[in-house]
Amino acid sequence: MAGMPPLSIPPRSILLALTWYDHRIHAGVARFALEHGWNLDARMANSKEALTDWSGDGVVCKLGCSTPDPGLHAFVRDLRLPLVDMSFFHQGLRKTTMVEFDNHAVARLATEHFLGRGIRNFAYFPATASLSVADRRECFCAELKRRGHALHPLAPCPGHWSEAEGDLGRQLAALPGPVGVLCFNDNYGVKVLHAAARAGLRVPEQVAILGIDNNALVCEHLATPLSSVVLDMEAQGYRAAEELQRLMDDRRAAPRTVFLPPAGICVRRSTDHVATDHTGVSAAVRFIHDQFRQPIQVEDVAGAARMARSSLKQAFQDELGRSVTDEIERIRMQEACRLLAETGLKLSVVAQRAGLNNERRLLRCFRTRLGMTPHAYRTSRGGM
Repeated sequence: MAGMPPLSIPPRSILLALTWYDHRIHAGVARFALEHGWNLDARMANSKEALTDWSGDGVVCKLGCSTPDPGLHAFVRDLRLPLVDMSFFHQGLRKTTMVEFDNHAVARLATEHFLGRGIRNFAYFPATASLSVADRRECFCAELKRRGHALHPLAPCPGHWSEAEGDLGRQLAALPGPVGVLCFNDNYGVKVLHAAARAGLRVPEQVAILGIDNNALVCEHLATPLSSVVLDMEAQGYRAAEELQRLMDDRRAAPRTVFLPPAGICVRRSTDHVATDHTGVSAAVRFIHDQFRQPIQVEDVAGAARMARSSLKQAFQDELGRSVTDEIERIRMQEACRLLAETGLKLSVVAQRAGLNNERRLLRCFRTRLGMTPHAYRTSRGGM
């Protein structure tokens, strides 16, 4: 009828239901909800108590971490609404859209990280048979095999952790070293750190430990801070919400699995070491790691290693597959990336603290090595 105001469309009501709460996932879903006018009900984001009287338009959920949660599984199934799952396994609900991280890409990144540090012995923890843990182990094993390496098995460590820790430490000590241990997540990485310390093993010189997830609250406040593969959980939450929007807009849309790549590796002390039997190269690497903030040159590194410049350059290529200059710039870029992601420092200050002297050089290095500006990198990592 002429003059009548258009009917308003009520906002969609969405349920966020997680068996394992992560504030970053919540933030990603919430950001999408805000942008698209959803009402987001997060009462089951950190509680397994089913909202038996809930009704709405769709569900973003995480059915489990290592195995599906039967209660949540049954609850969301019975809602018969569009649903997106963010579990680490492919066997949640049949014909369900999934948003997961790409374990093959995680394995490639971890393998390159270890190999780039001269490590040629590898292990994975834990040795459990759950779907998600086993999938990451199998992907790591396959990537090592593709590069001509094998995975040293670690036996399960049953029982109370106070006893299992000693058992794991003895197993680590029995492996040929130095060994790189990839862990299913950061919490397991902390367990390996404590087991190595209990066994009297030096981290990272004898055991290099790499977690997955990069939960800063777990990784950074340790006697030996934990390196970790960065999984962008906020991006996962946002993408899951995008997929739910697609399903709600078109009820005939086919379910699919979306694999997200890891966002890199946050290098901390637990892997910050280059394993080599060459005493000169080892001394050179230690000098670079200690002095990268200073205006050091190849001649300075050669002097610290007590080697001729030409001999050191050849030894670096033979042992590490890169030049002395590349190693200096790699360490400086590593520090610049950390400062951009974790602080709000001006670019000129970041450049100075990373040993790159000035903002122009910082910009050139980022464009050459990463194909982006420092500002774009900071934004992509959620920096200040």
